[in-house]
Amino acid sequence: MKTKSLRNSIIAMSVCIVLCTAMLIGATYAWFTDGATNSGNVITAGTLKIDAFAYDAVDTEQGGMSVTIAEGDVTGTFNFESEGQNLKEDTTPIIDNVTIEPGDTEAYARLVEVVNNGNLDAKVKLHFDVTEDGLAGALWFDFVQVDDEGIVVGKMTKRPMSTLSALAEKAEFVVAAGKSLKYVFLFGMNDPDTVGNEFQGKSFGMDVVVLASQNVEGAEYAEYVVESADEMTAALAEGGSIKLAADIELQSIPVAEDGVKIDLAGKKLVLSGTPLTRAAQGYRDTKIANGQTLEIVGGTVELKGNDFQTSALSIEGGKLVLDDVDLISAGTAITVIGNGSELVVKDSTINTTDYGCCVSTNASGAENYPIDITIDNSELVCAYVDGWTSVGVLMNVPGKLNMKDSTVKGGLSAVVVRGGDAVLENCTLERPYTPINFGNLGPESNYNMNENWGSGNDLPLSTLLVGNRSTSYQYATNVELIGCTITAAAEGAKTVYVYGNATEEIGASLTYDSATVITPADKSIEPVIVGGGYVTVNGEVVSQ
Repeated sequence: MKTKSLRNSIIAMSVCIVLCTAMLIGATYAWFTDGATNSGNVITAGTLKIDAFAYDAVDTEQGGMSVTIAEGDVTGTFNFESEGQNLKEDTTPIIDNVTIEPGDTEAYARLVEVVNNGNLDAKVKLHFDVTEDGLAGALWFDFVQVDDEGIVVGKMTKRPMSTLSALAEKAEFVVAAGKSLKYVFLFGMNDPDTVGNEFQGKSFGMDVVVLASQNVEGAEYAEYVVESADEMTAALAEGGSIKLAADIELQSIPVAEDGVKIDLAGKKLVLSGTPLTRAAQGYRDTKIANGQTLEIVGGTVELKGNDFQTSALSIEGGKLVLDDVDLISAGTAITVIGNGSELVVKDSTINTTDYGCCVSTNASGAENYPIDITIDNSELVCAYVDGWTSVGVLMNVPGKLNMKDSTVKGGLSAVVVRGGDAVLENCTLERPYTPINFGNLGPESNYNMNENWGSGNDLPLSTLLVGNRSTSYQYATNVELIGCTITAAAEGAKTVYVYGNATEEIGASLTYDSATVITPADKSIEPVIVGGGYVTVNGEVVSQ
């Protein structure tokens, strides 16, 4: 038998419930105001508007709702105050610093009301973020729905507090236009025979988010609003949509099976990475695997701890979308290395601060391609380290590269297309740096001009490098330029250099229109240099 009394016989339970309300604009998707502070709430004209209210229990009737529970583990009548707390305007926890002593058999109750003040039906569900310090095993809960007359729908059942989050995720309610959903949240301590000294001084806390969407097929719930690493980690485990209310630092982003969307909301997300082991093991922290989608919008992402060969964001069969994002990376930012991998970068910037590529692929095996890369209205800039190392976009496998209205600045090259099909429209490619002397070869040199190219960045220097010269990388390469500007700043620097594999099937082709301007800084250098192999330029075979 466990001890029924405690020397210091107070078990403190601090249960803090903060409900965020949501509204749907344009009758399509819903989103939240700031759930952490409930400040800046704006009611915008729309067809679905959700409000939420909480009512404290009182000892006697005071003109508010009375709820009678006639069946179940707890029975009795609960009276609630007539004036509720508007949870959009007042974020004071509706359950705060409730202290439960051993032997306490009281059932504590709060009435919560979700009101659909719009003219479309809504789906509503609850999401609980639990902060557990060992007290859950001593507590029970239930939330029972009641109608407008205070009559309970269903039977009250004491449930283990440890099952709260899982149960809430499965429960979904429909609130008709102009109607409300009311439920009583009940909680208390388990039978005294089951509560012993191990629970002394422990606590249990939770935040509750009310999620709402239009009641039509395909409508999505609003995002979780998070302001700490712990809250974001919990939300990432659930997947769906997440909105930042503060700058947050994580080691990585664990992508849920069904994917995740992160709305940075103007904040910064720092991914600190795995110290020491990444470079040694080629480990990439955030992996977007087969069937997964990671979408990041509207803010800043900083990647730390990665180097030239190891990126912090790795697409391995999934899809990564960056929309209106400033991505800052210590080394290579993104690798696209899985069969069917897709990258979309739009209205964004990618900057490396040390050795590395903004976007890279990997040609080590057929499992790494084909891939699909789209870059639209964006700027990719490699840091100037030595002028020999970094590439803006390195594509060395079969697949598609589509770039439009974008600028790329690189050291070794701005863009390398060593395999696949690339279409660049209204893009600016720059190599604005003068390389530091490479041994005794000179600033621009003939490095890799008279022998096979190597792997990785072991390539000739050229703002745009097309094709291949190696017994590896036996892929056809096709590049089309539409209204592009390509420059090289250094004396003797190559602007466009093309070399093809030995046969037509896997050779290299380059097509560019009259609006494309290719301008070496050194007028003695040809704008387009063909080194050898099977090459066509504007449809004409120029080398074979």
